[in-house]
Amino acid sequence: MYKVLVIAFVFLCNFAVAQRTITGTVISSEDRQPVIGANVMVEGTKTGTVTDVEGKFSLAVDGAAKNIVITYVGMKKKVMPVGSSNELNVAMDIDQSTFDDVVVTALAVKREQRSLGYGTTTLKGDELNKVSQSSALTALQGKVAGAQITNSTGAPGGSTKVTLRGGSSFTGDNNALIVVDGVPIDNSNFGFDDVLNNQYDAGNRGNDINPQDIESVTVLKGAAAVALYGQRGANGAVLYTTKKGRLTQGTGKKFMVSFNTQTSFLSPLKLPVRQTEFGQGGEMAPDSRENFNWGPKLDGVVRPWGQEVDGEQRVKPYSALPNSLRNFFNTG
Repeated sequence: MYKVLVIAFVFLCNFAVAQRTITGTVISSEDRQPVIGANVMVEGTKTGTVTDVEGKFSLAVDGAAKNIVITYVGMKKKVMPVGSSNELNVAMDIDQSTFDDVVVTALAVKREQRSLGYGTTTLKGDELNKVSQSSALTALQGKVAGAQITNSTGAPGGSTKVTLRGGSSFTGDNNALIVVDGVPIDNSNFGFDDVLNNQYDAGNRGNDINPQDIESVTVLKGAAAVALYGQRGANGAVLYTTKKGRLTQGTGKKFMVSFNTQTSFLSPLKLPVRQTEFGQGGEMAPDSRENFNWGPKLDGVVRPWGQEVDGEQRVKPYSALPNSLRNFFNTG
């Protein structure tokens, strides 16, 4: 009887030494928030628990346990060795490979791309900026099927129109709706009016978006976008999501700044050919009010001619200035 009690006492002591409780916290490495409902298991056994609303857990392990496995949907599995410490804190990384394509449609509502009832195209900022562009609208050229990008004048800063799947109106506006971080912006042309008879183009606000600030762009094609943005989205919508500050994982750096710049020099490629034989006027007679070059033949004689300034004509040689157009332009 005495031997049996000694054996039982030794067994209980060994069990007490081998059995211990490990506590800890599981958080996300991206936003440092607790991971609720993560599975915490002893590797190779059915012993386990789940984290609470604060990401905390408590797990009893024996001396044979070597590793603890933490898993959660959408995050990479963590295998942590059982050491001498009874406290275990774990930071889990997001598993990008488990996500399907997600499209931010409207008002920050996210949907899987395959569940949408209309065509979408999504481009990452790096893909958008493979070739440097001064406008986030012109950067879409050739990258989105069914998108027609048109520069109204070809001039620097001129308006850019985006038409998806062709025009739907002969007289109305066929421009796609431009949305930046969920906020629709007015992409109509500025500067056109009846007073100046459409003689200049001051551009539109879609060209003000810096392509380098774009994290991704999603193009919603077809009239189905009306359900998201009303009548303004009848011609489709181009949704820009800008970059946000965040911790850079795997670099050991908590804060990074990316800077780039570009400079363009502009000069006229080709100028119209002008005749230099006849002067200003019409029917072989000089006329300061007439812009046609049907005046008398240029002879180089000093005389008053040309446009009047303060009611008087300047006295100058009656001869052509061959490079007047070229000299008019400065380097842009």
